[in-house]
Amino acid sequence: MEQNELGWEDWDSSDEEKQENEEKQENEANHIIIPLSYSIIQALLGSPTFQTGNVLLPNASDTEDSEEEHSLRRRCPFEENQPSKHMRWKEESYYFKLTSGEEFYYTESDMKPTLLNEIIEPNPIVRIIIGNLPRSIKERLIYLSKFRYEEELEEVTDIDTDEDEEPTIKPRQFDNVCEQVFSAYIKEMKLRTIFRRVLTRWRIYRLDKKKEDIDPITLSPPEKIVMIYEPKKKYTFDAKSLATWIESKLHYHEYGFAVPMFPRNPWTNLEFTYCQMISIYYQLKAHGELRWGLTTLRTHDFNKKSWQLYHKSALTLKAIRNNLFLLDTIDAWDLLEDFIFSKMDELRVRTNPYITNAYRLAMRHAPSHWYMEKWKGVTFMYLEAEHFGQNKNNAINMACAALFKKQELFLKEMIQKGII
Repeated sequence: MEQNELGWEDWDSSDEEKQENEEKQENEANHIIIPLSYSIIQALLGSPTFQTGNVLLPNASDTEDSEEEHSLRRRCPFEENQPSKHMRWKEESYYFKLTSGEEFYYTESDMKPTLLNEIIEPNPIVRIIIGNLPRSIKERLIYLSKFRYEEELEEVTDIDTDEDEEPTIKPRQFDNVCEQVFSAYIKEMKLRTIFRRVLTRWRIYRLDKKKEDIDPITLSPPEKIVMIYEPKKKYTFDAKSLATWIESKLHYHEYGFAVPMFPRNPWTNLEFTYCQMISIYYQLKAHGELRWGLTTLRTHDFNKKSWQLYHKSALTLKAIRNNLFLLDTIDAWDLLEDFIFSKMDELRVRTNPYITNAYRLAMRHAPSHWYMEKWKGVTFMYLEAEHFGQNKNNAINMACAALFKKQELFLKEMIQKGII
């Protein structure tokens, strides 16, 4: 070893405070800015029996110019006594190179929390690699694909090494990079899945302690409880009222046109998620409260567009039937009036403004009268036949003729009720 070379074995820790004080006084006297690095600390704490030789320290004027270069190299300005290759000061570093040509340089500061500990994965580099996994699946696959290559053997060379000395081979960091990294990745994913389940069960346990036994639809305690969970909330419903609520949304219509809506949470007015719909389906099935809409929606994997397209005819007829039998809109009144008066003309039934007015008043003030209910059924039969292109004129005309024979009874009952 040359005279100006300092080694770890030559340190004398007994003179540390003395050397530090001397260097501080010298720096204050000469106004020299010395950037701290691992090699500078090594030189400051070195044995006094060795001489550092002619080492050029940076002047105050040169410090600003060389600041960028110093920050990139992360080494001290001493050309002699530099730390060994690929080593940062004050923290342990890990370096390896793959046969693909990519170099990886990690330090302890790059280590992020993972579920892999020293027992599961003793290699710290593998733990660092897994800790730096990207969030998105695409970026994660690109990141993992970098480690498909083997680690390349590297010669350890240093500026202080003599030319006559034989270069040493740096030991491998991995036995098999691809196998170790991918095996650790699978273990990490399995542990994350397990702990997610534990966290979910713990949240459900906490939410179950809070009692909210009021159904938002009926505003009464539920008889058949259906529970829906969110990360920080639990919702309780009655099975029957929830099934009716979902069915009404799926069969929603405007003016006789089907406009189905995806079921929403009555508490938040937000659409149920896919997982919540699956939970609702199986809970309603256990309570025996399934309806046609939810059952058929389940067969389409809760895809409303696919379900609506496949059951378009059924939804259209359901919308017409609901609009006609409720008889609470002007469109429904007009639809029923047109059918009744057209059949009067077709079957040549005697009529006058008094009878016409009686039908109109009955639709508005007695829509659930037995006579009007009969006409609703015949009207829907006609519309259904028109929708499917069927010929049911004989059956429809016979039903209309039978109803016209009971017209006088209908008028008497309307007079008794004071409607006409």
